[in-house]
Amino acid sequence: MKLRKIKRYLSGIRDIYSSQTGCHKRELALLQRYYSTESPRRGISQTEVVMMVDGRCLHGGLSDRIRGIVNVYSYCRTHCIPFRIHHVYPFNLTDYFEPAHIDWRIESEELSYNSNEAYPVVLQAVHLQQKLHSLYLRQTLKRHKGKQIHVYSNTVMNDKAFHDNFNHLFQPTPLLQQAIDAVPLKPHSGYVAMVFRFQQLLGDFKEGGFSTLEGAARQELIERCLQETDRLYRAHHHGKLLLVTSDSVSFLETISNRFNYVRIIPGKVVHMDFSTNETTGTYLKSFVDLFLLAGADKIYLLRTGKMYRSGFGKRAARLGNIPYEEVKF
Repeated sequence: MKLRKIKRYLSGIRDIYSSQTGCHKRELALLQRYYSTESPRRGISQTEVVMMVDGRCLHGGLSDRIRGIVNVYSYCRTHCIPFRIHHVYPFNLTDYFEPAHIDWRIESEELSYNSNEAYPVVLQAVHLQQKLHSLYLRQTLKRHKGKQIHVYSNTVMNDKAFHDNFNHLFQPTPLLQQAIDAVPLKPHSGYVAMVFRFQQLLGDFKEGGFSTLEGAARQELIERCLQETDRLYRAHHHGKLLLVTSDSVSFLETISNRFNYVRIIPGKVVHMDFSTNETTGTYLKSFVDLFLLAGADKIYLLRTGKMYRSGFGKRAARLGNIPYEEVKF
């Protein structure tokens, strides 16, 4: 395993200094499909980075998107590179976040798809080890100096500064703040939180390519999660309120009915890559979940069997600068 990682690392180094090898294939596909010398020029006169969430690749859920945006911004902030965000799929990010200390918004007419003044970059762990992302971005910016660099990424490059960089970029819009304020459980009021990520195991969440349990197997998984929740709560947090978030509405309903110390945030849960025609209110729930989790005293991720090791709770813990623990049972 260690030798395989070393080989992949060395292969990544080779790819970074080449223009013809594997880690560039996705970028070449984007270039060939969406960019040309015939596209309108926008008068780009300096290097700038634009984070792209436009549906032209898989972007992941909210935590993946926010992680990539904030970590790429961290690089740009350190190197004094102008930074913008074009997030329009499947919703406009400006519906939920507004600029805090820098104006990261960009209008569609400011985006260039002329290949002489714009270039797409894909920074995703599936294509290149995350520890090489910073080097790859640096080399790309050097090769394409003076261009508008379109970055597609869920990278982690300087995660220790996530809290500061997030708050430098974002503050809730009135819509989001009103939704947060409407939750009876108030951030920083002394509760703990647990996160459960089932994907399609319980049959009530749409996410492509994952299995669904039936009948007794489904009920057994639910019961195991309920038992572990109660054990962990009584052992370490008895007397506090417990916020539970999950991608399964049926599980949320079950656990809130079972335990009187549990609080949930009502609403439909969707995966942003696989639900493109939902209302503003549907996507709003994920943002409210993020901020309420960040306001807890501690966050746990609980998982067993085929449950997914979600990054949502960890991202919220980074945002809130609070303890985070994974419990596998």
